[in-house]
Amino acid sequence: MPDPKRQQTIGPSFEIEQNAKNLFTRFLPPRWLRREDSPDVHIDYRVEVVTDGEPTGAAIRVQVKGRTLSLGKKDRFKAKFETKHLLYYLQCREPVFIFLIDPTAEVGRWVFVQRYLKSVITEEALRKRQTYVITFDRHSSMDDRAAFEKEVQLALTYVRDMFPGSPLAAIHDKKRTLEKQHPDYSIDIQASPENIKFRVQSRDAAKSGIMRLVSSFDKEKVQKFVEQGDSFQIRSSDLDSATASIFTQLLSEFGVEQITIKSATLDGNVQIHFKGEAHPIFLQADGAWTLGSKRFSFEGQLPNSPLRVVLRREIIGPGVLDPNSPIKMRLDWESWRGEPLLTLPHFTDIRFFLHCESYSVRCLAKGNDTGQVQMSSVKTQGHQDAMKAIEWIHRCRSVASFLGVNPIFPFGKGIEVWPTDDPEVLVELVEKGFHEQPHTGLILVVESDRSEKLAEILHRPGMNLQQAGQFLKFDFYGTSVLFGPLTYSLTDAELIDIEELANQRVALHFKGGFVSKWSLTYQRPPIK
Repeated sequence: MPDPKRQQTIGPSFEIEQNAKNLFTRFLPPRWLRREDSPDVHIDYRVEVVTDGEPTGAAIRVQVKGRTLSLGKKDRFKAKFETKHLLYYLQCREPVFIFLIDPTAEVGRWVFVQRYLKSVITEEALRKRQTYVITFDRHSSMDDRAAFEKEVQLALTYVRDMFPGSPLAAIHDKKRTLEKQHPDYSIDIQASPENIKFRVQSRDAAKSGIMRLVSSFDKEKVQKFVEQGDSFQIRSSDLDSATASIFTQLLSEFGVEQITIKSATLDGNVQIHFKGEAHPIFLQADGAWTLGSKRFSFEGQLPNSPLRVVLRREIIGPGVLDPNSPIKMRLDWESWRGEPLLTLPHFTDIRFFLHCESYSVRCLAKGNDTGQVQMSSVKTQGHQDAMKAIEWIHRCRSVASFLGVNPIFPFGKGIEVWPTDDPEVLVELVEKGFHEQPHTGLILVVESDRSEKLAEILHRPGMNLQQAGQFLKFDFYGTSVLFGPLTYSLTDAELIDIEELANQRVALHFKGGFVSKWSLTYQRPPIK
């Protein structure tokens, strides 16, 4: 008679585990290759993905856990695992999936372990534990095989990025793989830490039309793309999968829902010729021409400078461009941020250009001259704002040269706030030798020797003060400047407080009256 206290070798636990594995086997896509690990150390199976009847070499690792789960527990899809097992999974170079299955109820869920652990706990914190509890999400149910197949594809990419090889080798491998899968296309890949760019070009000109890729999309945007070269964005659902399989694959693989379709471009330049103060000048904006069937467009920038150029040239006949082509220019001041004020690239030429009455534009695409256009300066509000800003910078450069300092260009987009307190006062003193401003209700603090007579003038309104030979510290866009000698004056003032300082000194607090003014005077030598 069997001993009921003795644990059976082939008992309920073994039966649950085997039944759970059977359920897992039935859940897998029928053609995927399941290979049992032997010995099964932390892993039960290695499963290879099969696509279109062919093994891909891409595989996942699987650990199956069979449990009888209590239907009454809200958190029943949780399981405790030894930390050493989880740390092992983090080291695996293939995705690891754990399945928690109740064979009696025929329910189960799965979790992609590497991503789950990295999202909830650091490896350092995990090493300090003996066990860790994993929660299995209700969206990862064995009722949805399609969701599992999609998750496997994302997991393969995720683990690949966890253990990257040589960037160059990875790019070449991806190019070879894509061109093998899509032989009708040539593919170039550019990658940086911020993004990855694919340039996909049809090998067959008859199949290269963008209209072939679009099933149900805004035809007006497509027409503008063809005729004018305007780029547009398209979602994966708008692509005809039969003719755009490579695009739908890239969108799915990288988890992107839309792509930008751009026209072909040619490297080129726009040269702006005008008369300078002593001799002719030309500025060259480098950029690219975008090609359309009815328009030739350029966007570029004068290198290392704020000047940006946009030019649209309409095609009015075979090989003939409209000579009356509109050109737009703007100044992006951020391009000078961080440059020393006295050595701003192209500053003098840009200043002369803003003041010129007329100029000509020469267009080059890949070194080929596409024609020259004569233009007249139009004094728009934007042009006037730019001239105002460039003249303020010119004044600041003159003052910096006079003071022997070279502050870093600090300005951003808001040109209307450039002349701020200290720099504005300093520029005015150097240029004119005088600065005056209202002082009504404001406080001026002056240090002085202690004197008994000061009490006699306390709270006496209408006083006028003047003090010569003073040096004041100014903040000239991040550079501290001790400037003087200055004479400052304050009219219609009232002494409202006397503050005791050390060494028989006091601080006198004067408040400006209704018509009070504060002024500084500086006698500067002439600018050479």
